[in-house]
Amino acid sequence: MVSPQRGSRTRHVGFVLTDQGREPSERFGHDAALSAFAAALSALFADPNVGRDAVYIADGGAPVLVRAAARRADAVTDFGDARLWSETTRIDLRVAEVANPRPGDRIEIDGDAFLIQGEPVRDRERLVWTVDLRPA
Repeated sequence: MVSPQRGSRTRHVGFVLTDQGREPSERFGHDAALSAFAAALSALFADPNVGRDAVYIADGGAPVLVRAAARRADAVTDFGDARLWSETTRIDLRVAEVANPRPGDRIEIDGDAFLIQGEPVRDRERLVWTVDLRPA
């Protein structure tokens, strides 16, 4: 094997040639790891200590039974030298159950109704939505 010379555009291609035409996720087993992560996530949402049944109703849509996991009960926000405490309702929803939540969509949990406020945020693996809720 010949090493590239400094400043040359020649590169070692042994690994690249064997994996040419394949996505990086296929080369490094990313799909398998992601599947394992998705399975673990499903187990967490199914756990009665973590996940709860909820009803998701898209604006103008039909009710759908989903699982929701409480994310954080309270928020502390710095405002200058002061720290403000506010009670918040933030939950996680699986992308597999709720493909595209939007502000104004309704979620009912344990008889309480909420509306999604602000833009939902997906996690890095694109498996979970985190949504902020306000009372309906």
